[in-house]
Amino acid sequence: MEILSIASQKEINVLAVKGDWQLGNSIQSKIMAMGFSLAAEIERDLISQRTKEDLRVKKAEGKIWGRPKGPGKSKLDQY
Repeated sequence: MEILSIASQKEINVLAVKGDWQLGNSIQSKIMAMGFSLAAEIERDLISQRTKEDLRVKKAEGKIWGRPKGPGKSKLDQY
């Protein structure tokens, strides 16, 4: 939305390569931009929920997360 807002302030129209629409300074364009923004926000929330659920299931299964523990020494210990 920030990019579209800046484009609108600079009177730059955004044209779709596929589809028959453009975003400019009209009220219809602003409504479409808000629709795109809402769809993107919903998708982000759904991705977050799926990720959290998957991590919860894996943790319940006893999967070990994170970097595996090494021998306890580092190549850089001498420095």
